[in-house]
Amino acid sequence: MWLFPKNVTHIVFWCALTVAINCLVSESWSAPPFQESKQQASSRVWANYARQMEPQRRSIAPRLSNERASPVSPTSWIEAIEEDSLTIQEQTAVLDGDQGSCQGCVAGCCPSHQRSCQRWIQIDYLLGWRKGQRIPELVTTSVAGTARTEAGELGLPTTSIVLGNEDLVDGARPGGRIDFGRWLANGETAVAGRFYGLSDTSTNHFFDQTTHDILARPFFHVINAEEDALPINFPAVDTGSIQVTSGASLIGSDFYLRQSWCQLGNACVDLITGYQFTRIDEKLHIETTSTNQAVQSIEVVDQFDTRNVFHGGLLGLISEVDGSCWSLSMLAKVGLGNTHETVRVNGTTLITDLSGSTIPFSNGLLAQPSNIGIHTANEFTVVPELNIRYTRHLTDCIDLAIGYTGIYWSEAAQPGNQVNLNIDPVGGTQPLLNMVSDDYWLQSLDFGITWWF
Repeated sequence: MWLFPKNVTHIVFWCALTVAINCLVSESWSAPPFQESKQQASSRVWANYARQMEPQRRSIAPRLSNERASPVSPTSWIEAIEEDSLTIQEQTAVLDGDQGSCQGCVAGCCPSHQRSCQRWIQIDYLLGWRKGQRIPELVTTSVAGTARTEAGELGLPTTSIVLGNEDLVDGARPGGRIDFGRWLANGETAVAGRFYGLSDTSTNHFFDQTTHDILARPFFHVINAEEDALPINFPAVDTGSIQVTSGASLIGSDFYLRQSWCQLGNACVDLITGYQFTRIDEKLHIETTSTNQAVQSIEVVDQFDTRNVFHGGLLGLISEVDGSCWSLSMLAKVGLGNTHETVRVNGTTLITDLSGSTIPFSNGLLAQPSNIGIHTANEFTVVPELNIRYTRHLTDCIDLAIGYTGIYWSEAAQPGNQVNLNIDPVGGTQPLLNMVSDDYWLQSLDFGITWWF
């Protein structure tokens, strides 16, 4: 795509083209705008043209059949000239009033179609929120005096949840978005692209004997058909810690064509179509370290990582209402395509006995041979987006804006949904990975600046 003049010849060409357009506009008082650019003509030009032609329509109005022609008297010619003078003065006053309504703008603060500069770069700062990871009961504790065989077991009145049944990585995060493109020579079609993303989010929850006297990791023992738990810290027996780390990242891009559709007064509506891409990465890692009288240390690690990659087409509308020094715009579009979901499960256990020898195992507590590995699925996904933006035109080349963006994905895999607490510690036939998908969303407050050139 050619966005910048490459030599002096191009600059001279654009200057000459600008002068020619200004000449055509100055001649438009005696002739209507071309039919094919009717949508791009402002309502003010058409109104002035209608007022200009009104005396002519009156002068050529057909006579009634019983009306006799009479010679035009000199007085009527004088009245006609005075009437035309009043009409011209009225038109001049209207134009002067329009130009004076926004003195800070070089070209009268027109909508994007009417700008003298047809290329733009828009940079936005985003303060965004995304859907958090919903996690099951991962860490539990019990009241003092609970037997070690019942410590941390779900369903008992002495057990309480330390971490679980809540959302992680759901706080506000900074992000950015860049939108760039240009209107083509016909002024009705634009080619543009957009990139956006939120900064990586990471949370770390750490628990040890300083936070709770009793710490355990709960699960359901499918062989015994009862609730169970792995003690991590228990007074006078086990000393250990639990660390739960979660993270998320999101990036996306659009490449689209924007085509003028209709215009009503100062409001215009354009059609957009193109290609859309999104990638959402998330992780959930659980690491425990404990020691007791039988072993020197036991390290257990469970890792759940997900990636969602969306490819699809987009279709939507962009509407703009121009208010001289300001404009209000709305983007409403929907993406239709495929999300390739990838879930990676990994687990390790490392036991160090009293002699210092290590015994490794290729599974953790929640990551067993039955669910360890890379699992994939493809889901048809609908991705609607709404963007509302208020723009203040500082000059014909610089805009400041504030707005809101909301994006929704109908299908996405998150780590917390892949965690299954049903464990078979003996045969390793449980847990099973069912590739659970759910919806996902992103919303943000937008603060941006646009440069036209």
